[in-house]
Amino acid sequence: MLIGSYAAKLRGILPAWRQGHVGDIDMVASEAVARSIAAALGTQYREHAPGRCYLSGRIDIDLRGHLIEHVIHICDPVTIDIHGCAMAALLPHSELIVAMRQASWNAVPGSERKALADLDGFARLRLQSTAALIDLAAIFRRPGSTNIRPTNGWASNDASPSDIQTQRVSVTSTEW
Repeated sequence: MLIGSYAAKLRGILPAWRQGHVGDIDMVASEAVARSIAAALGTQYREHAPGRCYLSGRIDIDLRGHLIEHVIHICDPVTIDIHGCAMAALLPHSELIVAMRQASWNAVPGSERKALADLDGFARLRLQSTAALIDLAAIFRRPGSTNIRPTNGWASNDASPSDIQTQRVSVTSTEW
């Protein structure tokens, strides 16, 4: 499953302050899927931190693919072309991308300002999420971090990656 600014870019909701630029491709996948992505791209699989894999070509993978089953109904299957290699992936709906940013804005020390700028950009695009979806998205926060979400109206209280192509396809795999 694609996440972060890369997912926002593919979904067409990348905040304007980013000027179309994303630093890397962030994903959530099982270790088996991460290893198959590495093999398909001809790169070495390497866990740079517990539960995290970084592949050359600026691909960062959170190895908690078992969590995807909780949000798969809020994603669309797509085919992405990374460095000339076509692969199936899940692209979250806009409201899940926003909810994941809201749930994790303070999860990476030193990146809070960037996250808050993203949230401001989503607000300018009039993108919202629900408190329930933000709580669901919080399962993707790094283990041990607390769930503190901004309360200044970003949530509705009513209830080089730049050349990567994407298209909708059907996906039959249940291994993420």
